[in-house]
Amino acid sequence: EWIEGLASPALDPHLTAIMALLGPQVITWHAHSPDRYGLSREQRAETLSAPPRIAELVGPAARAVGVTPPVVFITPERQARLIHVNLAVAGRYQPALAAGKVALEIANEGVLRFMLGRKLTYMRAEHLLCTEVDGPEDLLGLHLAAAGLLRPGLLPPPGAVVAGRRRDRAEALLREYLSNRARAQALGRALDAAGDRVDAHRWATWLAATEETSFRCGLLLADDLPAAFSILEMDDVKPGNDRESELCYNALYRFFVSPGFGRLRRRLTALEEMSVDRA
Repeated sequence: EWIEGLASPALDPHLTAIMALLGPQVITWHAHSPDRYGLSREQRAETLSAPPRIAELVGPAARAVGVTPPVVFITPERQARLIHVNLAVAGRYQPALAAGKVALEIANEGVLRFMLGRKLTYMRAEHLLCTEVDGPEDLLGLHLAAAGLLRPGLLPPPGAVVAGRRRDRAEALLREYLSNRARAQALGRALDAAGDRVDAHRWATWLAATEETSFRCGLLLADDLPAAFSILEMDDVKPGNDRESELCYNALYRFFVSPGFGRLRRRLTALEEMSVDRA
């Protein structure tokens, strides 16, 4: 449903499958303790006597997006809205958000929900790596490395660095991860489905589509087109997709008035009401 109803039409499902399988593992390579990011326990929202509204919205938004609610740090000293932080807890990835001064000054809940939808999209398994890569070449290198292990000879070898690691080290980590037969079989099927026509351009298109997907998710949570546009105007962001070159404003408007948007909103509203009833 995420791919068919919410995601950008240009979000290649085969590349998405590869990232969904590799994302949770590879993101751990880039996760660090809070102090590495200049964050402390005293900044965590749950330690505050009066957490800001954005912190209260994170849990419901995370459930709607389908991710574990992230740890929220309140950091008014940062000139920013929301920063996605990759924390390491017991050697594994834990998602976190740092809310900066700009976010804390926003009172419009539609804008806050739109911001959260965008950020939380990148905490889904299939989008995690987008928060760490420098560009499509990084994702292509990871793709080539995985193919080299599971489908030798199918694609050319990767470069000297794979996802921020020396190639031999990255391959060793991938080999260990793929020692699990079920994982290896699933990733092998995803690689087969993606085929041998893969290059940086195809990954660049996918990256652009993940950005548009995050806008669509933000709009779904906000149910407020002007709120979405206000953020886009602040950022001057105009992503298109693989088939057309319309501005993101037009893409969001088409999504907003589509039957699919209405269906997803009704589904989301029903889930929210069910959650309230259970509480």
